[in-house]
Amino acid sequence: MKKILVALMIVAFAATAFADVTLSGSYKARGNYMANMASVDSDSDDKNMFYDHDLDIWLKASTDKDTYFKSKIELLDGQWKEDGQATKTGAEIQIERAWLGHNFGAVTLDVGMMDGAAWSYAFGNTVDAYYRVKATAKVGGGTLVALTQKNYENNVGSTTKDAEKDDSDTYFVGYKMKVAGLMFTPSIAYTVDGSTDVTDQDADTTTTKFDMGIGGNFGAIGFESEIIYAKKETETADDPTFMNLYANVFTKVAGAKVGFLTAYSSVDKDNGNKAMGMGEDFDDMYFLVLGDYNAMGNVDAKYYSGGLKGVWASALYADFAVNAKANVYGSLAYAKSNFDNDDTSAMELDLGATYKITSALSYGVDFGYAKIDADTGTDPDAAILLQHYLKISF
Repeated sequence: MKKILVALMIVAFAATAFADVTLSGSYKARGNYMANMASVDSDSDDKNMFYDHDLDIWLKASTDKDTYFKSKIELLDGQWKEDGQATKTGAEIQIERAWLGHNFGAVTLDVGMMDGAAWSYAFGNTVDAYYRVKATAKVGGGTLVALTQKNYENNVGSTTKDAEKDDSDTYFVGYKMKVAGLMFTPSIAYTVDGSTDVTDQDADTTTTKFDMGIGGNFGAIGFESEIIYAKKETETADDPTFMNLYANVFTKVAGAKVGFLTAYSSVDKDNGNKAMGMGEDFDDMYFLVLGDYNAMGNVDAKYYSGGLKGVWASALYADFAVNAKANVYGSLAYAKSNFDNDDTSAMELDLGATYKITSALSYGVDFGYAKIDADTGTDPDAAILLQHYLKISF
C-alpha cells in the first residue's frame, strides 16, 4: 500500500508542475489453464491452473504544446499469491518507461527510457524499454528517424583505461515513406558490443542489421512484407548471417478479415547452426502456444529465443466483428524446422472471442491447441491453453 501511495504522490506532484497532465491505463485479471506446456513427455501430467493480473498506468505531462514528459508505471504484474503469503498484496512499483520530448520545429527530440526493438510490422519486433536519444524529422515527404541507444554501460566509476570500449551501443537510421499507395520502411542498425568481455577494452562483437518493410492496399486486397538481414562479427571463428522473411496477404470477406501469412527464419549451418528469432510481438499475434508460450522451445531450446526461430511457419487466419460489441477470431498454423538434419514440425489451432460489456470493460476468451512432431524421442502430448479475462481500460 505504501508503494501505491508513493506512486500517487508522484502523480500529484506532476500535476502541480505541468500545465496539462493526463493519466490512462489498464487492469487485467485472467484465469489460466495449461496442459503439457512445459514438459516434453507423454504422461499428460503437466497441468496448471492459476490466476494472474497486470496493472499499468501511463502518464503524459505537457508544459506547452511542444514540450512533454511520458512515463509508464507498472504497479502489478504476476500470479495471484505466487509466494504463498496470505497477506501480501504483490504490489511492486516499476518504472517501465520515462522520457522527455520537445518539438524544435524541424526536429523532434526524445531522450530517456522509451520503446525500442520495433520497426515496420510486428515481424521481428520484441518491444521493450531502451535508453535512447532519438531525433525524428519530416524529410522528403517521409519520416526520418535517427537514434543512439545505450545497451550496456561499463565506464561509470571504472578506473580501467579505455573502459568505454567495453560498452554496448546501437546506432540506428530509418526512413518511412509512402509512394503510390505503398509504404516503404528501410532501416539500418549497427551495434558495437564490448560487454561480453569487460577486461579486454575491445569490441567483442559487432552486428549490422538491415530491415525493410513494404506494404499497402489494392482495393479489397492488402499485404505486408518484410525482410530482415543481420550480419554478426565475433572474436571467434563463427560469424553468423541471418535472413528472416515475412509476407502476409489479407482481404475482407462477408465482414471478416481473412488472411494468409508465411514467415521464414534461416539457419546459418556454416557458423554454429544459429538462427534469429521472429520477435515476441509477432508470435503473440499468430502463434499463441508454439511461440508466445514457448511450447516449441520447450521441446528443443534452439527453436525459441525472442520469438520462434529456425523454422518456416505459416498461418491461415480470420477475424470477424459479429456486431459492435462482439468479436471472434481463429487461426490454423503449421511450422517446420529449418535446422540441418532435423524434421521437427508442429501445428497449432487458436480460437478466441471478446465482448465489450461497456466502452471501457471487456471480457475475452482464448483457446490454443498445439501438437509437436519431434525429430527424435517421444512426441509430447498436445499442448493446451485456455484463458479467460476481464480487462478495464481508462
